[in-house]
Amino acid sequence: MPRTVTQEDHSFHFPIQAVAGLIALLSLVVIPSRGATLTLHPFSDGQGDKPFGSPNYVLITPAVTSYNATTFGNGEDHRALLEFSLFDLPAGALVSSTTFSYQVSGLTYNTSQFPRLAFSLFDGGSDSAIAASDLTGSTFGSAFSTPITNTGAYATSLSTSVFNGYTGSPGVANRLTSFVVGLRISQDVVGFQTQLYNSAYAIAHPSVIQPTLTLTYTVPEPSSMTCLGIGACFLAWRRRRS
Repeated sequence: MPRTVTQEDHSFHFPIQAVAGLIALLSLVVIPSRGATLTLHPFSDGQGDKPFGSPNYVLITPAVTSYNATTFGNGEDHRALLEFSLFDLPAGALVSSTTFSYQVSGLTYNTSQFPRLAFSLFDGGSDSAIAASDLTGSTFGSAFSTPITNTGAYATSLSTSVFNGYTGSPGVANRLTSFVVGLRISQDVVGFQTQLYNSAYAIAHPSVIQPTLTLTYTVPEPSSMTCLGIGACFLAWRRRRS
């Protein structure tokens, strides 16, 4: 009687259930975020002046040698506007700190009280230019400097709320309508004045600190979704071979 000879299959078949389990475990792995710092200088600035007896501000662009932040009880007020481009901020960046650095060129004070600056971030708008409406429009909260006791270098931490939901696509889960964020600088103490060197003056005088907005942020690395995607492709491939 003829005999039938069969060849044993010595190949190794990794159980598909084990593969799926491994992929599920990988999807739970938290890969550390990548941290970075972005340093920005204003690409546009201006000075808003509201003279005594006038209900409106007069916008001066570009600002003169120094930004002037002054407020008096008679209604006179002076404030500065700066705008920064966020084009280099990665989509999905999680901003953890925002700091504005500047150099005070002059101030008025008395023996018992010193001026204090108020900083407010705002949506730069789609026109990417300083506008008179920015002098009084809505902002994302205010931050205040320490008392300005002398001329020299200062730094103030600002709110990060304006960057919440930043996607890199204006208007998509984003609090900004463009890639521009603005900064309004005003005087918090009535009757006092503070002057800050503007960007153009600082560029022409290297010893002067240029107005700078520094963002510290992290960008989450792809982890769970990447693993799940690889797993889905592998499972589809196995089904086609079986």
